[in-house]
Amino acid sequence: MEEFFLFLIFLLVVLIAVFQLISFARIGSIKQEIKKLQQIIKAGTVVQKPVVKPEVKTVIVEEKKETPQIVQVEKIEVKTPVIKPPLTVIPQEFEEYKITEKKPEPIISQPTKEKKKGIFETFFEKNPDMEKFIGENLLSKIAIVILVLGIGFFVKFAIDNDWINEYGRVAIGVLSGGILIGLAHYLRKSFAAFSSILVGGGIAVLYFTFGIAFHEYQLFSQAVTFVIMVFITIFAIIISLAYDRKELAVIAMLGGFGTPFFVSTGEGNYIVLFSYLIILNSGMLILSYFKNWYILNFIAFVFTSLIFGGWLFAKCPETLPYPPYKGALIFGTVFYLMFFAMNIINNVKEKQQFKFYEIFILLSNTFFFFSAGIFIFGNVMEARLQGIFTIILGVFNFVFAFVLFRNNKVDKNLIYFLIGLVLTFISLSAPIQLHGNYITLFWAAEAVLLLWLGYKSEIKIISLASVVVVSLMIVSLVMDWGNTYSHTYDYINGEYVRVSLTAFLNKAFITGIAVSASLLISNFLLGLYKEDEVFWGFKASVYKHILNGLFILFFFLTLLIEIQYQLSQYEVARSVTNTIIGALIFLYTVSLSLWSSFPKPRKIYFEIFTGLIFMLLFAYLTYYQHQFSNLRNAYMSGKYGISYAQYASHYIVVVAIGLLLFRFIKKVLHIFGVKSFWNRINYWIVTFVGIVVINAEIDNAVVVSMLRESSNYYNLLMQSHKIAYPIAWGLISFGLMFFGMKFKNRDLRIISLSVILITIIKLFAYDIQDVNQGGKIAAFISLGILLLIVSFMYQKLKKLLLEDEVK
Repeated sequence: MEEFFLFLIFLLVVLIAVFQLISFARIGSIKQEIKKLQQIIKAGTVVQKPVVKPEVKTVIVEEKKETPQIVQVEKIEVKTPVIKPPLTVIPQEFEEYKITEKKPEPIISQPTKEKKKGIFETFFEKNPDMEKFIGENLLSKIAIVILVLGIGFFVKFAIDNDWINEYGRVAIGVLSGGILIGLAHYLRKSFAAFSSILVGGGIAVLYFTFGIAFHEYQLFSQAVTFVIMVFITIFAIIISLAYDRKELAVIAMLGGFGTPFFVSTGEGNYIVLFSYLIILNSGMLILSYFKNWYILNFIAFVFTSLIFGGWLFAKCPETLPYPPYKGALIFGTVFYLMFFAMNIINNVKEKQQFKFYEIFILLSNTFFFFSAGIFIFGNVMEARLQGIFTIILGVFNFVFAFVLFRNNKVDKNLIYFLIGLVLTFISLSAPIQLHGNYITLFWAAEAVLLLWLGYKSEIKIISLASVVVVSLMIVSLVMDWGNTYSHTYDYINGEYVRVSLTAFLNKAFITGIAVSASLLISNFLLGLYKEDEVFWGFKASVYKHILNGLFILFFFLTLLIEIQYQLSQYEVARSVTNTIIGALIFLYTVSLSLWSSFPKPRKIYFEIFTGLIFMLLFAYLTYYQHQFSNLRNAYMSGKYGISYAQYASHYIVVVAIGLLLFRFIKKVLHIFGVKSFWNRINYWIVTFVGIVVINAEIDNAVVVSMLRESSNYYNLLMQSHKIAYPIAWGLISFGLMFFGMKFKNRDLRIISLSVILITIIKLFAYDIQDVNQGGKIAAFISLGILLLIVSFMYQKLKKLLLEDEVK
């Protein structure tokens, strides 16, 4: 019994301390009112001046002049004598003083709502006096926590020592919680923050009291305890709305989520548990309609996700005999829809802008539901419904975004967020539902569709999404090429069987063509946009050039990889493969060079393709000329089964080089001008490359046409160099002189004379030795005739040329 009396004394001390706080609070409020009255009495003369000038008085005088019948209104002018006595004026002035204080308050509060500052900055603005914050706010919260813990420990101690029976112990807890709630209600007007803390402590005491009563002593059944705790939660929510304190709603929320665990018996009935969570979250949904208390949505989302997610991965693995996939999908969908509505309903109603954390909750909600759906459908029907589930989720967000888009008052951030989710789910549905090259084909079509929709709807996020899809499409295409072209064997019936793809009709090549077409169409659609439109930091004109470059590159790679693969399948000789690949490269470059000038010259492509042509000419001099010689030798040896058609394929490169040299001259002339230094250098480069190509083809023609088994290969090449080369160089110099005179180009004439000089020096210094008589005669006669013709042309047209140059 002594312990019991100690407990009563403890309660009395607590009550005395609380009533002491109440008395101090009342005295403080009275002092504040007295100070206000003193200030008003001192400033009575100042306050009387605005009161003496009522606008009503002037209106009354005007009314008298217009209608003399309104004589009775003069009696209303009793206001002026009433102002004289100070006792009667004070309440009127006090009321007016209050009104003047309240008017500027909403004006001041509006800009503070618009300015969103950091957490710490906002905290220090609200609490500039840290001593006051600790003493009035923080200390009271710590005190109530210690008080609740003390009561809990004391009740637990009393239960352990059997001081009172079970019903008495529960009654003590209920009485303690009731006292705290009653005191809070009494202090709600004077100390709103402190009263809300007391109410929270009282509610927490009630939760723990009934939880202990159920688990420890079974005073109530599970159903009764559950209903009691539900009523406590409802009561807490009502109190939070009445006091307009979100702290109470947080406590109610925590207690509500703790209730199933307080009354749990370990049976694991998920239907009852999730049904209760739906009811609880429904209350939060209704609360969020009236109050924009973000913390409640966050707590509800976190606890629901933890409870549902933990249950899903614990009770729904495929190793269990009968996993409740159907129930998991139903409850997961309900939770997703509830939190989706909970986090947008207030902002849509109030037409407020969505903040980052609100978008984050929406994104997290979608991510968790999508993960749960993929997990569930991954274990049902061999995962064939995962892609359909993804598309349905995208369609839902699209419908909602479309409805909100028609309402111009809704925050655009929410609409863009939903559109982004739609595009994400549509893009994800391809790799989830499809396989291999079908993913790439899907993304190729989607990239074009998004760019077209972005132009039509003028929604920038759709156009930006097309850039992302283009990147995914290219990565997927490269992966498809690697998987398809490297897959050369299949394991069939215990044996590895060689697999070959149909030339130009296989899925890898078709996918590459589809991607190229997608890039080309996207480039066309991009021309519809404004040039200053920005795509991820690039202007539309720059992005258009990027798409052009990607199209040129991947269309070429599609052809190159396919041709190389087919040649390797037929085991073609390496020299033939290199020649065909070279022919493709040179012809593709010629077509690009022609395209860069049609329908009008494009300067940027002129410069790029000019550099590309120069690189190819250098590649011919250092690589392809040697490869063609190997091809010729392999053809003549007959060891590798090379046909004449395969050997003749190198003439495609020769013709392409001729076209490239012509295009190279025009491009350099267009870029740098006729009289520029680089244009003069260009003539020398083109002449040099042309002579090298002609020399090489003379050797090939001589060897192929004249080499026999009895012939000496090197002797035959030597005769070609000493007889055919001078004749060819003489013809080249003649051609240069002819065009130099025709187009009045002095540089070509100088090059022609230089070639003639080199030919003469070579003829007498090298060619005259070890050459048969017929070769000497042919070389000297033909070269002499050409030189005479050149000299005749030069002398005949020299005067005309000099006159034109002077002019």
